[in-house]
Amino acid sequence: MHLRCVGAVCCCCRLSHPTTPPPLLPHTDPMSGYASYKASRKSWGIDAIGSIIVEVELTNGMVGVGISIGGEAGCSIIERHLARFVEGQDPKNVELI
Repeated sequence: MHLRCVGAVCCCCRLSHPTTPPPLLPHTDPMSGYASYKASRKSWGIDAIGSIIVEVELTNGMVGVGISIGGEAGCSIIERHLARFVEGQDPKNVELI
């Protein structure tokens, strides 16, 4: 069993992100020390550059899906650069991948 292919799609839709806190709770992140970014994580990253949906397929037909942020630039990096290091590898060898 090896990774057969990797693909990424840029999604401009608004996806809820698991690290987005409920609006009534305070949050701490690398940018919250700056007044212009303190109110919301959406002001500096989440939903600011678009989401990515990544799909990997194994030679046995199993498919895995991941969602993150990164927009069109992230999709391009995944498909044009990172995929070549992952495709053909054993998915159990996580240190190499």
